[in-house]
Amino acid sequence: MSSTYMVFRCAFTIINMCFFALGFAVVVCSWWLHIKSVDYRPLMKNQWFTAPAILIISAKLSMLLGAAGCIGAWFEKKILLFIYIITMITIFVALLLGVVFVIAFNERVAKTARNELLENIRRYPGEEGADDYNFRKTMNSIQKRFHCCGIDQYHDWFNADVWTGQTYVPDSCCIEETSGCGKQIAANETYGLIYTDGCFNMIQMEINQSLMIVGILAFVLVFVENAFVHILGYNFGLDPSKKTLRAGNLHRLSNIHCEQCKFNYFQTTTTYLVNIQDNSISSTSSNSAKVLPSTYFN
Repeated sequence: MSSTYMVFRCAFTIINMCFFALGFAVVVCSWWLHIKSVDYRPLMKNQWFTAPAILIISAKLSMLLGAAGCIGAWFEKKILLFIYIITMITIFVALLLGVVFVIAFNERVAKTARNELLENIRRYPGEEGADDYNFRKTMNSIQKRFHCCGIDQYHDWFNADVWTGQTYVPDSCCIEETSGCGKQIAANETYGLIYTDGCFNMIQMEINQSLMIVGILAFVLVFVENAFVHILGYNFGLDPSKKTLRAGNLHRLSNIHCEQCKFNYFQTTTTYLVNIQDNSISSTSSNSAKVLPSTYFN
């Protein structure tokens, strides 16, 4: 077995073990993002929350592919290596299309989410057990956490059906929260009393930052693996020191190894004619080497 091939096989196996670990890290981060997104689900139900599930599936698939790459490279299973190459290329293209899709539709998704939030504010506070009651609890928690009030601004709360025509806000908007503090303010006298910035931009920023972290990990995982897919494709002939040469077939020099002959393994421009009768290889002007009778050439 050639030393060049052994180095390639060991390096490829080690690299895929690292990719398997990176894929596991992406799964963990995706689950973390999925758990975090649960806090926002009562606020809106749209495409933002499908991303963690997609990332989890993609990362698990990458882990399986990493394992397939290790097994295929170490045990010289061509079918596994072929599946590895084709699937990795497919995932890479799909990931690029996904990035384009997210960029193209991010504003549309954000607009839909904003409209859902404003509609939920109109139905505030809701009764216990109803969906909008969950919205009230979640929105109060977010306003306390981010020190914000409303969706775009605190005026959004003035449209709530429960206090139509009044300049009231929930108590969770108050800087110093006390019972009924949200009903003790005037529309233009809010300084030092309530938070005035809207919550939507802060929610959007946190979700996008989380998606970016996991997305970068997934992109690096697939991009680097595809770089090694190119190397794997170049060496797809597997061990060149154990090549079965069949009569009438054409073979490139890089797929032929002979201890009695001196040539560069990576050379592909010069080709040779294999003749088993005198165990020699002679130079030809063709672009490949033609084998005479069938033989197992060492």
